[in-house]
Amino acid sequence: MPEAHWVLGYVSTQRRHHDDALSHLDDALAVAPGFADAYALKGGIKTYVGEPSASIPLLRNAMRLKPAAGYPYFLALGRAYFFLGDFEQARFNLNESIARNPANLEAHVYLAATLMDSGDGDGAAWEAEEIRTLAPDFSIRTWLDSYPMTDAGQIEQLTTALGSLNL
Repeated sequence: MPEAHWVLGYVSTQRRHHDDALSHLDDALAVAPGFADAYALKGGIKTYVGEPSASIPLLRNAMRLKPAAGYPYFLALGRAYFFLGDFEQARFNLNESIARNPANLEAHVYLAATLMDSGDGDGAAWEAEEIRTLAPDFSIRTWLDSYPMTDAGQIEQLTTALGSLNL
C-alpha cells in the first residue's frame, strides 16, 4: 500500500529525518508510480532541506497527477517560490491555498513573509493579524521549534521577513 509508505514518510518528515522520509516516499512510488501525494511530500521535503528549486518539478508533477489537489499542494508550491524569491508565484499559490483552507496557519505565515519581502507592508500586517486571530499566542520562534525545516538560511530568511511584524 503506497499510503502506508507515505505515512511513514510523513512521520519521518515531522521528526526531521528527511533522508528516511524520502526513502519511504520512493518506496511508495515504486508501488504506485502515479501516487501524487508522494511527489507532493517529496517536494515539500526538498524545500525543508534547502532545495526549493528541486521542489517545483515534483510539486508540478503532483498537481498534474491530481488536478483537484488540495490546499497543501499550493502551500508547498508557495513556500518553495517564497524561498526562491519569486514573490508573485508565491503569493498566487499561497492565496490559492488559503482560499481552499482559510484556517491553515502555515499558509498565512508564508503569505505574511512573502508580502513583507515584496514590499507590501500593509498586506503583511493584515496577514499578521490573521495569524494572531488563528493563534493568539503565535511566536515564529516557538512555531519553528516543531517545524520540519532544517535549512538554517531559510529559517533566518523567514524569521527576518516576519521580524518587523512582531510574530
